[in-house]
Amino acid sequence: MSGGSVSGSMTEVDFYDEAAERAVLGAMLSNYNAVPTASDHVTAEDFYLSTHRRIFTCMARLFSQGREIDTVTVGGCLRKDRDYIHLLAESCLTATNLVEYARIVHEQAQRRRLQHIGHEITALAEKRDEDVDKLVDTAEEKLYTIDPSRKRRAEQARDILHRVMDEVNEQAPTGRIPVGFIAVDELLGGMYPGTLVVIGARPGIGKTSFGLAIAANAAAYGRVLFFSLEMGREELVERLACSRASAKLRHMREHTLEVGEQERLVRAGAEIEKLDLKIDDEPGQTLITVRAACRRERAKSKLALVVIDYLQLMTAGYRTESRFVEVGVMSRELKGLARTLGCPILAISQLNRESEGHWSDGKPRLSHLRESGSIEQDADAVLLLSWPKDKTGFVNVDVAKNRHGPLGEVRLIWTPTYTRFANA
Repeated sequence: MSGGSVSGSMTEVDFYDEAAERAVLGAMLSNYNAVPTASDHVTAEDFYLSTHRRIFTCMARLFSQGREIDTVTVGGCLRKDRDYIHLLAESCLTATNLVEYARIVHEQAQRRRLQHIGHEITALAEKRDEDVDKLVDTAEEKLYTIDPSRKRRAEQARDILHRVMDEVNEQAPTGRIPVGFIAVDELLGGMYPGTLVVIGARPGIGKTSFGLAIAANAAAYGRVLFFSLEMGREELVERLACSRASAKLRHMREHTLEVGEQERLVRAGAEIEKLDLKIDDEPGQTLITVRAACRRERAKSKLALVVIDYLQLMTAGYRTESRFVEVGVMSRELKGLARTLGCPILAISQLNRESEGHWSDGKPRLSHLRESGSIEQDADAVLLLSWPKDKTGFVNVDVAKNRHGPLGEVRLIWTPTYTRFANA
């Protein structure tokens, strides 16, 4: 904070922290993934110095366009600030404390807004000819502009009811994405925007194929992002094509397709081309990189669904006390990200070995989710896959948690040679 000028009988104080502003911008210049993190906490208007506002606006625009962010690209947009931009990048040693620096920048901006509005309210009090109740209302409205979200924290029940009833009167529920399997959708009612849905299973039961089938169905309603931390994108598309074409995955990989399979694959390929399904198989994904990619895509197009396969292969992207704590952080952040994006997030999760122990009846439970406490708590719905006792061509899907409807267990047909699930 630095002192300012004296105006009349009142001392004007400029609230800002130049070092914090420089630190935020420097972190954004040196670390691409710092851009969405900073944008969560500050806006261009939060920066006191006009040069800083220009630089922040430029980086936010480049990020929304999916372009690289460095001294060259930003300097190319802001030629007169090029030398200063290089200085910002060189002075940034780490992005570790970015959130704290951004918080300081935002808080100082709020103080400036409060100071400005205080002067305006003082001026209102001097309007002796105006109705005092009207003046108070005007003053209150000005205070709300400091933090517009305050206005949205409470809403009349009647207004909410009108919105809900408008949806009820629609031919189909708006915004909900069907899972694509009749019996499962009857229990879930589809996947709601802003919710976290978890699929849990032990290895080899087909949880990736199940998630991929849901993703393909959702891609008919809008863009789907599928983060694959285990399989390559080619392998996933092979599975999707074989599933839709009733072609044997082994034949496709060994290049021994039969004539009928080839014909069906051509038709399936035409269907897949119509799907707005993007697959990201970049290894070593973190919560930070996933969040950045989601926001990048959201800036281009509304998202119908985000899929993460699978949760235990992802890291937070920064150090935590333990893996248990790290998974807890990720599940909470994914829940928050779903609300920010306005679409459901489907997270595939491993079950621990207790679900197969000799003391187990073979039926998975919520407690069998690996590092389960936080996942179980944060998820809006949890679907647990398991083999029936006979293990002959079916998979049980247990809706073990469902905030929007009943619990229950259904059975789907599973054809492993085609990696395909189907309604029973």
